[in-house]
Amino acid sequence: MAMARVTGEESKATFRLRFLGRNEMDADALSVALSNMSDLIKTTTARRAPDAYAKLYVGPPRNGSVAFDLFALVCYSPSLLNNLSLAKDVLGMVLDYFEIKKHLKGEPPKQIEAQDNSTHIENHAGERLTVGRQSADEFFKNAHFDNCIIYIVNSVGRDENRTGFELEVDSRKIDFPAADFPLLSRFVVPEKPASKTIVQTISVELLLKKADLLGSSRWEFVLDRNIEAQMADQNFQSAVHEGREKRLYAGVKIPCDLKIEVSLDANGNPLAARYTVLKVTGAIIEPESRPPSQPDLPAS
Repeated sequence: MAMARVTGEESKATFRLRFLGRNEMDADALSVALSNMSDLIKTTTARRAPDAYAKLYVGPPRNGSVAFDLFALVCYSPSLLNNLSLAKDVLGMVLDYFEIKKHLKGEPPKQIEAQDNSTHIENHAGERLTVGRQSADEFFKNAHFDNCIIYIVNSVGRDENRTGFELEVDSRKIDFPAADFPLLSRFVVPEKPASKTIVQTISVELLLKKADLLGSSRWEFVLDRNIEAQMADQNFQSAVHEGREKRLYAGVKIPCDLKIEVSLDANGNPLAARYTVLKVTGAIIEPESRPPSQPDLPAS
């Protein structure tokens, strides 16, 4: 997501990310986890304060563990008043996303009830969680935050030495044991009810932004804008998972049949669009000159 680069005031906050298990970690898994954590913070910042932008810095690892102190730096225009706590507020929202994800245990919410500045979320087991209303609104608005968390879970899960991971912001700490990863890998954001759905299939060369090389989360592409699409071509997905298709880095194009489903409300206004790659129809198209420093996308 592009964000305006403004100059002005800065807001800083720190949180801790700890990967449980042995004291070394698969480099690709770490790269994907940090990349998607950065995505969560940057996108949340853009939603909360469109004139601000965020950066994520990684501090030195803590001795004897795979744990990092991460620094969120949010820059905002002086016209935005009372935003010294903006970075801390953003991190609080991100932690809310993870708390919602854990609470739902791999199933869509049974009930969501907004009241003043809070939202009560009931899971399929009848348990209730209360989070900030803005956090809940953003998490359930679309599947982007859900998808980022799935990327993180799948990346950590691919490292057989990991027994889980923890997030800590101030005095709040949430743990995610590896035993819960199968549930955490499921999509939980329910689709908005639609009175009508328009479906079309097009043949297109999709520009790749981010692939899930090991799991089943959505891939990120550029069509006329940034989109997230489910990869439904099982033969192609098997080739990727088994390492037979390795030319997957940001900037290649994937020729495919793409299904587009647009949900409309009763007034004909679009609610959401869902994208599915039905079939990869040809060989991966690489740029004419691939930058020497451009690595293959890390597995997630």
